[in-house]
Amino acid sequence: MGRMRYSRSMTAQGTKSQPITISADDVENEIARLFGDPAQSGLVIRVQGGEDSVDGRSAAFHDLLESLRLYDFQKSEQELRVAPPDNDTIASALAVLARTRLKRRLFERVLLTFGKRIVEPLGRILDTTPGGALFGRMGQIRDNLLGWIQDLKLTHETQEILTEDLHKLLSDDYLAMLAEHEENVQRPRVTELAQQILHLIGVTFDHAFRQWPHHAKTIADSISRRMGSSMSLRESPVVIRERIIDGIDEFLWIETSTELSGALAQLFAQPQYQGLLGDQVPALQRPTYRKFAEACWEIIAENC
Repeated sequence: MGRMRYSRSMTAQGTKSQPITISADDVENEIARLFGDPAQSGLVIRVQGGEDSVDGRSAAFHDLLESLRLYDFQKSEQELRVAPPDNDTIASALAVLARTRLKRRLFERVLLTFGKRIVEPLGRILDTTPGGALFGRMGQIRDNLLGWIQDLKLTHETQEILTEDLHKLLSDDYLAMLAEHEENVQRPRVTELAQQILHLIGVTFDHAFRQWPHHAKTIADSISRRMGSSMSLRESPVVIRERIIDGIDEFLWIETSTELSGALAQLFAQPQYQGLLGDQVPALQRPTYRKFAEACWEIIAENC
């Protein structure tokens, strides 16, 4: 953003005043002085008004700076405290997630966040490269067999014959061929299972977000209780962000985790999918919900 000029036509004495030049850096420096580094707090400032002209935008920024300087608490020994946003304001911000035009983006984040966590282990099944998981496990079995041969305490000649034959049978090329064959057999099942998992995730979260405007009021009440009656002006951007993320995280965990975990357990128990991951069926984890709640905050901050 270039430097913008704000000018008043006349002073009180009737003479023209000097143009007041305000740049984006001026605004950013003042905000950083009052609230700390926006890059760390996640603070977003939007100035409404005068968007149609350079002078109008400059005037809006000038008014913003004048307003911010009213809160020059750095000159006072007492920390300035402000009231947190009320329930209606928080609920209105949360309701952004119910906007039709944002639904596609929201569910892209749902599927990417939860899908990656649950589907990723399936991808390792198909990793048949020389450094892949399946090839590595086969090589480990071969190495264990060679170790067990040494434990037999055979004569040197017998041990040498057995070891050479085992190396010939279980060569790297042979193991790679077996891994490739396994991939060809497993890929259709794994691909189908991944699609089923994404479908379950989509259906479960669609149900939670279908009544989101109503849920937003419930979450807002919970967030308001955690914020208390006042907060530090400097810390307010971080506090508001964290409390909203906490509220979304907690609500979606309660609303979806039990249902989704049960549906996934039933899916993996189906005969065609049994044994794909052994006993290690991917489980939902709370940090995954936190990551998605942070993505929700990004959407809210950009569209509120």
